[in-house]
Amino acid sequence: MNFNSLNIQFIDIEKYDCQTNKHLYAEKVITKNTCTQDGESEYTCVFCNDTYKAVTPATGHDTTIIVTKATTLTDGYIRKRCKDCYTYIDTATIPKIAVVKLSKTEFIYSGKVCTPRVIIKDANGKRLIKNTDYTITYPSGRKNIGAYTVTVKFIGNYAGTESLDFEIIPSATSLSTLTKKPGAILVKWKKNTNATSGYIVQVATDKNFTKGTKKVTVKGNTKTSATVTKLKSNKRYYVRIRTYKTANGKKHYSKWSAVKSVKTK
Repeated sequence: MNFNSLNIQFIDIEKYDCQTNKHLYAEKVITKNTCTQDGESEYTCVFCNDTYKAVTPATGHDTTIIVTKATTLTDGYIRKRCKDCYTYIDTATIPKIAVVKLSKTEFIYSGKVCTPRVIIKDANGKRLIKNTDYTITYPSGRKNIGAYTVTVKFIGNYAGTESLDFEIIPSATSLSTLTKKPGAILVKWKKNTNATSGYIVQVATDKNFTKGTKKVTVKGNTKTSATVTKLKSNKRYYVRIRTYKTANGKKHYSKWSAVKSVKTK
């Protein structure tokens, strides 16, 4: 190999003159620099031992983002942390989820699909954003009378899952006439065969239905009258009615009708 072709210069140590040529310094670290503090190094010429010291500037923080997700119970945080010294440089709070609810929890049967809106707010009253902060899964077949569950899954800066329930109830009916009898009342109502299984007639001795209450279940939605017996004679009773529908082994009730009253014989 021809070393001359590599343009390598060989130094004759005995003849090397630092005054004529440049110093050739070797570095010795005295204090290593960090993210926030300068360091110091000492430089010594390998030929003449000429020495000087120099400051090595601080490197500054090399940061990464650490996210602690918010839930319905606790705040979350977005923190900027140094990769080297693990110091947190900056912290922003993600307010916890304070409101998770449906716009409606009860629908009256109409034969149409019922889709309640999901309302979600943080502790500051700010609305969270669908498909950015959470996703929604609606149950299928939500047009028939029954109970349904909406599932909310939090994503992004939020974590957790919430289940929200709503119900589709049958439409109501109304009382037609009350006929007083000795210790009994003949109750007549408007027939409602729209997705109903029957009727519930309730009587009481007070208009709030807390005293002397009695209930009669009428099976079959084509019936329009029933007699409530074993009541006190010469006593005023308050009466109301509602429909019901049995779905998946559970009764679902309509809203109560307006109240009528009558005095027994």
